[in-house]
Amino acid sequence: MTADGYAIVMADGHFVGIWRDQEIAERACTRQPQAHGDRVVPMYFSSNKEMQMNGLVLPLPAAIQPFAIVAPMEGGFFIGQIMLPDGPWGIVKAPKALGDFADMEWGPRSPVPGALNLADGRANTLAMAAAGSELAKRILDLRIEGKDDWYLPALDELEIAYRACKPGVTKNYMWARSGINLHSNPPSLPYTADDPAQTAAEIFRKGSAECFEEDAVYWTSTQYAIGSGYAWFQTFDYGNQSYWRKDDMYRGCAVRRFKI
Repeated sequence: MTADGYAIVMADGHFVGIWRDQEIAERACTRQPQAHGDRVVPMYFSSNKEMQMNGLVLPLPAAIQPFAIVAPMEGGFFIGQIMLPDGPWGIVKAPKALGDFADMEWGPRSPVPGALNLADGRANTLAMAAAGSELAKRILDLRIEGKDDWYLPALDELEIAYRACKPGVTKNYMWARSGINLHSNPPSLPYTADDPAQTAAEIFRKGSAECFEEDAVYWTSTQYAIGSGYAWFQTFDYGNQSYWRKDDMYRGCAVRRFKI
């Protein structure tokens, strides 16, 4: 309960009724409990419990991060969650010294039908490798701390990395779809000039051991849908996402995921 009388979060869920007076109390809880985890709790207006209402508590969503952003784990650093058809997955960025590759082509300019996914970088990378991509093959061959399921992140996975690990203080790109990520868990809104801000994690800040390079362009594993000779990329100075020829020489980084 906040000081002004608003109930916000309980230990096991969000309380969705708010109140300051009788009128608000009467319309605070308008939805009937459902079978998927809602819980009804008694609420009172006065210390002598003369007036009672039912409050509705909704279960905490999976969007709440169970781990600290950029915490070392699972062979690398936890950078956020991606939502796939079977639910949320945690994304782990490989250590830079082991999982980053400079000056690599994306792969063949011919169509790679299995590499069009915006969120499933693993599926994209397998399709890239099958089509002959040297970058994809090198990432799939990685074995770091016993983990051998690394891949090149998809477009929306690398956007999550930018939000978590932005190395510098350059104003963010605010055109087109920049910042809109419906596969992020929770989904994210368009960037503002200052949000996302520079990462709070010192090890990922500009000039530090794990930082994304501000002057580099990073390949995603997502092929451009209407031009098979192009693939999407991500920058880490101001967050631009766009596409370019697959035979250009950009940087690649490895990630892996685990089920939340």
